[in-house]
Amino acid sequence: MEVVEEGSGMSKEPSAASPLSDRFVLASLFLFVLVDILGFSIVLPLMPYLSSQFSLSATSVGLLQSSNALAQLGAVPFIGSLSDQYGRKPLLLLCVFGTFVRILLSFSEFKIKYN
Repeated sequence: MEVVEEGSGMSKEPSAASPLSDRFVLASLFLFVLVDILGFSIVLPLMPYLSSQFSLSATSVGLLQSSNALAQLGAVPFIGSLSDQYGRKPLLLLCVFGTFVRILLSFSEFKIKYN
């Protein structure tokens, strides 16, 4: 099957991705989403303890739990415009790296405070 671009008069063969690379990409994305959700939700079982320890009101606990979603709501348009400028893959890699650093910092802080 040939793809013809308008106005160029030239034809290009479509590039076929190997099934192995497709599986690797899907597995990588699945793993990233899993780690991101775990990083977000790992603190949820600790919320009753933390709220009593720091004497937080129910409103404060609700705001803490929704802060991640609110931050995403504010950051998505900005990251979308950066994605238009620099491409999807560099921004995805930057976000994966940022999530990795966030999880490392949160676990190291928890280890330092509670040991």
